[in-house]
Amino acid sequence: MLLVSRGTPIADAARIESALSLHRARRRQGVVTLSVVEAPAALDLGPPNAVEALPAEWFARQKGVVADARDFLATCLGRGGAGWHQELARKSCAELTCILDEALAPVAPTMSLVVRWLILEGTWASRPSQLTFVELATAISSLAAARPPVHLLVDASREPDGWLLGQLRPLEQFATAVSRDELVVLARPAQVEQVMLAPRSRAQALVREGLISSRGDVAPARNAALTPLDLGDARSSEELYLFERLEESEATRGLFALNTCVVEAAGELGRCEVDLLSRHLAIAIEIDGHFHFEDPEAYRRDRRKDVALQRAGFLVLRFLASDVVSRLETILSTVHAAVAARRLMREHR
Repeated sequence: MLLVSRGTPIADAARIESALSLHRARRRQGVVTLSVVEAPAALDLGPPNAVEALPAEWFARQKGVVADARDFLATCLGRGGAGWHQELARKSCAELTCILDEALAPVAPTMSLVVRWLILEGTWASRPSQLTFVELATAISSLAAARPPVHLLVDASREPDGWLLGQLRPLEQFATAVSRDELVVLARPAQVEQVMLAPRSRAQALVREGLISSRGDVAPARNAALTPLDLGDARSSEELYLFERLEESEATRGLFALNTCVVEAAGELGRCEVDLLSRHLAIAIEIDGHFHFEDPEAYRRDRRKDVALQRAGFLVLRFLASDVVSRLETILSTVHAAVAARRLMREHR
């Protein structure tokens, strides 16, 4: 995406583009990223899109997706070749339906619906109403995995101060659904500040992680979002964020405590403190920041800590601090599975 300066020095635009390149690298690694460019002056990143129009605009930019669906069908049938697309184009609707019924019988229901829709209809207005946008986007992205990502812009800077805060949830849902594609939000500092002062949420955390100032670096509001006083018993914003999400879930509410000492696992460590601990189910959750891997001795101590906790009967779950926001669903799923397994073990004792 080429940034054209409008009242902002070209050098600043280049730095923003450099920061956006880092965000693209995160997306290629499967990390959900919402890029928020905080700029006091206007920047031209391309034609903006309305939030409610993002799904349709995203679909319109999936060039060749019908051809991808036809190739998928060919794979299911063990067919293909240079004339396959022309052969399908000559088929009547009834003939295509018979072919699809045969080929898609063993295919997962969501993918089957999407392929059938793309080949028979192929317009956004005719999309399967029983599927959510997340389901549609996941299937289409799978079909178009080899295609370059698309770029979409939302210009919040033209809207009132409270607009970004009000649209935060839809933007988060869209960024999650199309995680390989680039969504950039252009916002004024006052709009970003409102988001940072709002109650904590995954959407707010995505803004904090994806915030770029007009100088191409991380805006001050990102670091000011959580003060030491705000953290309470937590030692990092990631610990507190995960703890709060676990408290929101009925399956894990009240199970975990922040930064609790495990006396029975201390031993040669002298002191064994766990980031999030469930004594009731003997589950220890550790959140590892980058420093855990930069110091060889710290890494060794963590491994000794794991062994000590396991000897004391605790199941140890370790997650990267950077994944607490970007891969929250995976982390919560892992914790929920561990909780269910531990409860089952207790029932059969």
